[in-house]
Amino acid sequence: MKRDKMKNVVISGVVRPGRLRMCEQSTPKREDDRSPGGVLVGCCGFPKARATYYRHFKVVEVQQTFYRLPEIATAQRWRTEAPTDFIFTMKAWQLITHEPNSPTYRRSGIAAPEQLLGRCGSFRPTPEVEEAWTRTLQIARAVCAQVVVFQCPARFTPTPEHVSNLRAFFQRIERDRMLLAWEPRGDWPDELVRSLCRELDIIHCVDPFQRLPLHGT
Repeated sequence: MKRDKMKNVVISGVVRPGRLRMCEQSTPKREDDRSPGGVLVGCCGFPKARATYYRHFKVVEVQQTFYRLPEIATAQRWRTEAPTDFIFTMKAWQLITHEPNSPTYRRSGIAAPEQLLGRCGSFRPTPEVEEAWTRTLQIARAVCAQVVVFQCPARFTPTPEHVSNLRAFFQRIERDRMLLAWEPRGDWPDELVRSLCRELDIIHCVDPFQRLPLHGT
């Protein structure tokens, strides 16, 4: 998965047929319906009314789920109102990846996020992070998301603790048949990123105007 952050556009490779998730509300795209070159272009979030967006794009990366998860009924409504061949991808809830003192928590709706320090973020092996993934997964199932993106802050660097947390998290979580994409923003060595993505069966998510992905394209 490749992301153009400057233009708020997500450029995504077509989901591999063997990993395509199926649900009642969606059907796989026919071979002749795919975009040229196997590339799907959409936005990060809905910049216009959803009904208008659906007429122009075939994929979206839901941004809202990073800050604050919607109700399951809301996510189900998004899936129902979208065309049957429309593809949802989404960001994982920030409680998994970001420390509670991150400015992004201002939009979380959590009254006192500082009370979660040491218990959320950085893929910690804690009940709070486990619950955050469980709730993220519920929303992903509701929209029949094909990809879930774990966007990490620059402070999530390749320390032994962070690498251990990352590895343990992706080894133990339930993922259905979804593709999981990891977007590291710290100073991670290429070979470490490549080896972790291969080992954990995750996609390297990048800004294509900055670099090329190392695994999963």
